[in-house]
Amino acid sequence: MRADKTARKGLIAFGVVIWSLATVASGLAPGFWSLLAARIVCGVGEASFVVLAPTIIDDVMPPEKKGKALSLFFLAIPLGSAIGYLVGGYAANRWGWRNAFLLVGGPGIVLALACLLIAEPARKLLDAKASVMSGLREIGQVPLFRRAVFGYAAFTAAVGAFSFWAPKYLVERFPGQLNVKTANFWFGVVLLAAGTVGTLVGGWWADREIRKLAQPTPAHCMTRPRTRPRSTRSSGSAPSGW
Repeated sequence: MRADKTARKGLIAFGVVIWSLATVASGLAPGFWSLLAARIVCGVGEASFVVLAPTIIDDVMPPEKKGKALSLFFLAIPLGSAIGYLVGGYAANRWGWRNAFLLVGGPGIVLALACLLIAEPARKLLDAKASVMSGLREIGQVPLFRRAVFGYAAFTAAVGAFSFWAPKYLVERFPGQLNVKTANFWFGVVLLAAGTVGTLVGGWWADREIRKLAQPTPAHCMTRPRTRPRSTRSSGSAPSGW
């Protein structure tokens, strides 16, 4: 709700700072529960960035190019994960797993400060009177939104489990042939290739499909389609909807 009333870039930068500090705290955690708490806080900071940044892209990009732009933004997920495996595996094998977390804290703070340089665009969609619950009820009635939420939740669960266990499985499945460094390296290579291709193709495909749909005006893109007023001509034809 606060993002509807203030500049989003400040909240984005704040989220990245929290994200980065929690990542450093993960490397300094003395035990399981402190590590768990640090990872939870890391998720809070990440959520602030991932939720708000796409809204800025939505405000500056036309509908026919939005899918491609968002795919480039979300390309950070497979690219970042792949780089994390490549660099993290090397750091963990050479200096220990804690230093893998410590290495990314500083760059994260720098990127957070860079977020303050974002030129805040005018908002296409903003209803100052709308409440969070009314907005949730409205989008909850859209079948495509519900399917997207359930699908993304399942996707996140599957990818999270796979990303966590895959390198460990490779090391234990091939003892003496793979260590943490090589297992992370090859898993990162696969993730980099597959994630890049899948994300970019998904964005291109979304743009291709959206061109087939009638585009409502920004003021009505979250409402049900309206029918045009009945024509004053005596043609006897029924009004058409858009």
